[in-house]
Amino acid sequence: MAKLQAQGKIILGIDAAQPDMEAESLWVFRDTLSEEILLAFCSSAADASLLPPYLRKIKALGIPVTGVISDGQKIILSAVREVFPGVPHQLCQLHFLKDFARSVSAADQSLQVELGKNLRELSAFERAAEPAEGNWRGVE
Repeated sequence: MAKLQAQGKIILGIDAAQPDMEAESLWVFRDTLSEEILLAFCSSAADASLLPPYLRKIKALGIPVTGVISDGQKIILSAVREVFPGVPHQLCQLHFLKDFARSVSAADQSLQVELGKNLRELSAFERAAEPAEGNWRGVE
């Protein structure tokens, strides 16, 4: 707590991990500047009422939360707006890049299929344009 008070602000990182679909989620709230874990808990619930009480505990520390970083889960976005209105909220770059890579990969696979069709058509055209064996004459 002394480290947080000395820095005078909290940049709150919020993340949840769910090892498998049937397990509870592990929620972690940490200060990204000091890397101190502020709260951690497990929950099987994932509705809008889950996070505000925990965010209020962080607010009760009396150290200003000047920014929030999280993925784009609706329950996180909603809870942050409720408890920390007006505080800048940035989406996690790692989550953003993973989502972006997933969409690029899907587009790339679609493009690969389309190119494959075009290449097959081109190969058929090339074979049809090749002179029959023995009929070709080189330049003399």
